[in-house]
Amino acid sequence: MVRVKLLDSFLATIPKYTHPTRGWFCFSLLFAGRLHLPYPSHLTWQVITDHAQAAAIFSSITRSVVSQKAVLESGIREAEVLRECRWLLGTFTIRLALEEEIKPDEQLLRFYLIESPLFHKFEGFWRVKTADDQQTRQCTVEHELWAKAAVPLPPPLSWFVRSMFESEVTKVLQELEEEVARRDMHEDWIE
Repeated sequence: MVRVKLLDSFLATIPKYTHPTRGWFCFSLLFAGRLHLPYPSHLTWQVITDHAQAAAIFSSITRSVVSQKAVLESGIREAEVLRECRWLLGTFTIRLALEEEIKPDEQLLRFYLIESPLFHKFEGFWRVKTADDQQTRQCTVEHELWAKAAVPLPPPLSWFVRSMFESEVTKVLQELEEEVARRDMHEDWIE
């Protein structure tokens, strides 16, 4: 079962400000989800970093195009991706900077907003940790998303957006699990 929570303790530290003419709140949301998978970490990482196929994996992404790639001296891989996302009643584009870092016991993908019409901030990470016992086919996935709207929202709408984000993060983790399971079944079949 996927569990996603709004990190209220973190929200208390994020400054909220009031729109000068309307008194509406501009807010920041931080969601965190954790998922334990009975699949190898390399396969899970493969799905998370399959940016070109993101639209086939995640239902909220309608198009994903990687425009730049680089490998730094430190071994960190950088990329820039343009995504068209489906949300509420329409679509929007978002341009993200990605950093992939691979360590012996974990892989980390950080993402940062470059440009979006809907957000001032849209950043977070995916972390895949290998199980303590290297012989088992298990891993833990952590996902954090911090988003800040570009325009102030009145309280009833801001509450709705908050619940939509929570369900979207849950759905993304569920879709990740489904794709990893599909690839694992295919990988087992090939062997």
